[in-house]
Amino acid sequence: MKKILIAALRASVIALCALFISCGKKIMDSQTQYVFGTVCTVNLYADGSEELYAEVFKTLNGIDDKFNVNKEYSEISKVNQNAGSGNAVSVSQEVFEVVKVAKKVAKASENSFNPALGKLIRLWGIGTENARIPSEDEIADALKHCNPESIVLSQNDGKYFIEITDRETQIDLGAIVKGYGADQLAAMLESRGVKKALIDLGGNIYVFGNKSQNPDDLWRVAIRNPVNPDAEPVEVVSLKEGSVVTSGNYERYFEKDGIRYHHLLDGNTGYPAQTGLASVSVIGKQSMYCDALATAFFVAGKSGDILDKLDILEIKKIFVALDGKIVIK
Repeated sequence: MKKILIAALRASVIALCALFISCGKKIMDSQTQYVFGTVCTVNLYADGSEELYAEVFKTLNGIDDKFNVNKEYSEISKVNQNAGSGNAVSVSQEVFEVVKVAKKVAKASENSFNPALGKLIRLWGIGTENARIPSEDEIADALKHCNPESIVLSQNDGKYFIEITDRETQIDLGAIVKGYGADQLAAMLESRGVKKALIDLGGNIYVFGNKSQNPDDLWRVAIRNPVNPDAEPVEVVSLKEGSVVTSGNYERYFEKDGIRYHHLLDGNTGYPAQTGLASVSVIGKQSMYCDALATAFFVAGKSGDILDKLDILEIKKIFVALDGKIVIK
């Protein structure tokens, strides 16, 4: 009897080893790292190998290295460092294209989304140890240098350049780069033959592939209640593939004298946007646009005009008011 049990055990071990050998890799659970200043989690399910997860975070960190304004060596930082110098800075095509989209959304949204808010963002310092309420004079001065038209794009001999004509204007792409990262990561994973994945870049969700063997089984993404995070979600979005991005007043903020000052700044007033909204979620195929539009809609308090000007199809949105009720869907 003992010999039979030992033989059966050996057979099981051999079968398990054969399974891993036939797959060519050991399947790993979802992996998490801190990138883009937030917690990023990626689940590759049956395709999750150590090598592939290493490539995932190499890709995300590579993007962060190009766009992060807090890294002096990033391409965006080099552009900012040369603001007003008269020098156009050579950048990669991907940085050029993201800034191009950022300017496009800024124009369509009348700067409700604004890639030139760097000086104002640093002034408030929301999400850092230096968060404070600036003086009215400081805000008025910063607003003079938040014009996206000061960001000039050019191409020459197959090279890409960005110049900031105002010496005090600073680019900040924090409201679009996570979406761009999700799109790039999804494209890379699909090119590697990954069958399904769930990408969560600090709340910027991107899913693709069949969730289960049933092709009609859709991914379900919950939209949290921005007023009471412990309450039931205000909505559950079902989708086969695409992105869900939420911008809300609960993400990064500080409070003083009972007033909440959140990080979604209005480039027209210089203060955190006050449109009666607690959050805006945008659902679509391109996470980069969803990311930028979630901010634009929150700051503008509307969506129709912006979408009409951008001519983007298949965009859905969920606006949640300060009392936690859906006001636009």
